[in-house]
Amino acid sequence: MQKFYFILLLIGLYGCKANNNESLGETSISGTWTLFKEQKGTKEINLEEKPTAVSLNLKDNGYFIYFDKINDEEMTESGVGEIQERYKGQYAMEDGHLEMKHYENDSLVEESFVIKELSAEKLVLQDENSGLLQFWKR
Repeated sequence: MQKFYFILLLIGLYGCKANNNESLGETSISGTWTLFKEQKGTKEINLEEKPTAVSLNLKDNGYFIYFDKINDEEMTESGVGEIQERYKGQYAMEDGHLEMKHYENDSLVEESFVIKELSAEKLVLQDENSGLLQFWKR
């Protein structure tokens, strides 16, 4: 009987871990993503040639950090920090949606995205309010 309860406990722990993995299918959304393109309607902006890169670090525990990484060597040599944090907060992923909450100027900001594509190397998000598509890569 004791073995039975131990097996139930293991199944319960595995189920909790699977729910906290924040994955769509078999691919985990956790990791550091870099924004390389935005698109709204027919207008498309390529962000790969900019001196800064927008990055999003999604942790396994539901915590995220949104930051700029300076790519321009002249800027970093002049004393500008290589990483400039924009904000941090909590995220949750459920049924193909990504919900992000963070504080900006003492106000809670809630953002909601539809996950259009998630693979080991690519993440495509669509802002539910504006329809803006964001293309991220690892």
